[in-house]
Amino acid sequence: MVVKKYILIFVSFVLFAVSAFSAETSFKFKRSRDGKGLCIDKYTGDEKYVVIEPYYDGLPVREINYFAFSECDVVMVWLPSTLVDIGERAFYRCNNLVQVTLPQYLNTIGDSAFAYCQNLSAIQIDRRLPLQYFSNSAFSHCDSLPMNIQLELIQLGYKGQF
Repeated sequence: MVVKKYILIFVSFVLFAVSAFSAETSFKFKRSRDGKGLCIDKYTGDEKYVVIEPYYDGLPVREINYFAFSECDVVMVWLPSTLVDIGERAFYRCNNLVQVTLPQYLNTIGDSAFAYCQNLSAIQIDRRLPLQYFSNSAFSHCDSLPMNIQLELIQLGYKGQF
């Protein structure tokens, strides 16, 4: 079981590396609310494996805006270490989303951020997450989340339903 998990992670990294080159032009940006970096306002690509680089034009990616990825066909998303905020419904109804990473400095996961991602079954969680706000609907209707990931999310402060 452990070997299978590491193979999945390795394959994920390879796929992310291949897609990183095309993902750079697949975002519409605006300034982050704090003015210290960028906010992904909208994902415009059609890549299945998306790597969000930590910096674009020398500015850190700090936020993902409301509905930025909602209802898109991504399968895996690597979120950058510079990310501090995932907005409301950012990945809402991404039915093909299987895996996502939650970076170490993430402060906020908004309402229904991953709601109805029915195939979401793997979340890479940095246990040092300093979450200040964790919506109780962030992972609602994520029917494929295994119990061990649900328990990790609960330990981080998630009080909602899956």
